[in-house]
Amino acid sequence: MSSKPKINTAFFDLGYTLVYFDGDFARKTIESYTVLANALVREGCNLDVIKYSERFQDLITQYYHDREKDLRERPIDGFVHQVLREMRQDTLSDSAIRRALNEMYVVTEDCWRLEDDTHPTLKSLHNLGFHLGIITNAADARDVARIIDGRNLRDYFETIVISADLGVRKPDPRIFEVALQRTGSSPETSVMVGDTLGADILGAHRVGMRGIWITRRSENPHNASLRSSITPDGEIKALAEIPDLLALWNS
Repeated sequence: MSSKPKINTAFFDLGYTLVYFDGDFARKTIESYTVLANALVREGCNLDVIKYSERFQDLITQYYHDREKDLRERPIDGFVHQVLREMRQDTLSDSAIRRALNEMYVVTEDCWRLEDDTHPTLKSLHNLGFHLGIITNAADARDVARIIDGRNLRDYFETIVISADLGVRKPDPRIFEVALQRTGSSPETSVMVGDTLGADILGAHRVGMRGIWITRRSENPHNASLRSSITPDGEIKALAEIPDLLALWNS
């Protein structure tokens, strides 16, 4: 018999937990920057597409590096404007910038695939009465929303918390606290499921939640560097293992 409070709420990461990227992520991302530049030209900017996409890539690469340190999520459209200002072409409306960004994100959105056990697992947990939520790091909330809606995931979740909306990233405790507040759940009765030790498991532990590490797509240098210092409360290969694990914890 477990002495810990029973789990009644499960939060999930999105990328490489509920969905995975099918293809060469780096190549597709670089391709998307060229699509962005071409879209800006169609919106009326006089740009060298190659120079714009290369400069945008430089800024975004630096941003991705910086946000892992300061855990700040900055609006992606700010970087679009920055390069346009540098090229003296920053004359577009916010709606025009958004249209161009939407075209950019389509390139990568189309490559995200559902894990085979995502829907069966979420349906099982929902039918068992668990409260469900998503807590995900992402630079653009609309991009995330289209991935979620395009794979018919939204109806399972009481809340979806995206770092782009809050301005902070996992493992900052604030993003977890917002998710807990929105579901009316306590840390002691909640668990975070994700593939990243530093963001998902450490972040959960910082607010007193338990963390389940899903490992089928977790092999990367970042996780390897943290393996000896961050210990998940549970470790699984597939989402389908979660209902039995939670049943064991709650017995």
